[in-house]
Amino acid sequence: MLELERESAAARWLQVTCFAVRSERRDIIGLGALVTDITERKRAEHELRDGLALREQVLAVVSHDLRSPLHVIDATATLLMNDAELDAERSRRLDVIRRSASRMRRLVDDLVTAAKVRLGLFALEIAPVPVAHLVAEAIELSQPIADPLAIGIASDVGSAPSRSPAIADARCRCWST
Repeated sequence: MLELERESAAARWLQVTCFAVRSERRDIIGLGALVTDITERKRAEHELRDGLALREQVLAVVSHDLRSPLHVIDATATLLMNDAELDAERSRRLDVIRRSASRMRRLVDDLVTAAKVRLGLFALEIAPVPVAHLVAEAIELSQPIADPLAIGIASDVGSAPSRSPAIADARCRCWST
C-alpha cells in the first residue's frame, strides 16, 4: 500500500497490485499494475478504531462510577440491617435493597464482560457447574419480570445431578440478556 501526499490535496491511500503480463506462449512480456484508491476505507477503519477506543473508555468510567454508589448502597443497607430494633418489614425492605444493589453490580460486571467478549479479551470455558445454583439464579433474574404479570416460576432440579457439564464463565453465573 502506498500513502500518497500532494501539496494541493489531502493524503490518499492507494493499494497497488502488480502482476505479470504474459504472451500467448506464457512468456512474461511486461508488468501490469492495478491501482485502487482505498482512502475512504482507511478513514473508516481509523474512525472505527477511534470509536471503539472511546466506547471502551466510556464503559470503564461508567462502570466505575456505577460500582462505587452501589457499594455504598449495599454497605449502608447491611449496616441498617444490624439494628437490633429493626422490625421484620423494614428488614425485608433492606434485604430487597441489598439484593437489588447486588443485581445492579452484576449487570455492570456483565457490561464490562460483554465489552471484553466483543474485543476478544474474554473466553468462556466449559466446566462442570452446579445446575441447581444456575436454575435458582435464573429464576431470581426472571422473577422481577414475572411478578407484575402474575406469572409463577417453579423448578424441580432435585433429581438432576448436582453438577453437570455446561458452558459457564469463571464466576459460574447466568447471563441476563
